[in-house]
Amino acid sequence: MIVLVMGAAGCGKSAIASLLAERLDSAFLDADRLHDAASKAKMAAGVALDEDDRRPWLEAIHAVLQQHSAAAQTLVVACSALRRSHRQVLGRNIDELRVVFLDGDPELLARRIRQRHEHFFPAALLADQLAILEPPTGEQALRLDIGEPPPALVEQIVDWLALATRPPAAPNRQDIGQ
Repeated sequence: MIVLVMGAAGCGKSAIASLLAERLDSAFLDADRLHDAASKAKMAAGVALDEDDRRPWLEAIHAVLQQHSAAAQTLVVACSALRRSHRQVLGRNIDELRVVFLDGDPELLARRIRQRHEHFFPAALLADQLAILEPPTGEQALRLDIGEPPPALVEQIVDWLALATRPPAAPNRQDIGQ
């Protein structure tokens, strides 16, 4: 199973995904680590990535997801995956992709970004991310409010995953009144 923890910058993707991976005793990938140096420099300079910049990054992430999926290994990945088309690239030929969308107030996101140190993504780019964000609809996804504490969010995800992966219950038919 692949669990994609997605959302705009500052939503806590890396922190939540890392905690979730620990809880599930699974591998963890912070997709930011797969950005090439040119893309990181571009963002650090306050220039938003375009789809041409994102394409090789998404393909690199997909390759990692594919390896874990083919080996039937659980992987938790933190990735913005802002557009539906991004999630389609990531989920291509992946049988069990679960999407967790961390959603929150833009002011809270900006405050969190400004508090981060040693990260290439400046708060000035948040507006661009929010403008292109396509929240999951019609996808198997769990939407969570980032205002809750991380341990509570992880518990909600674990509960949701347990429900999502549970086989259907055998019918328990009882004819009443016969």
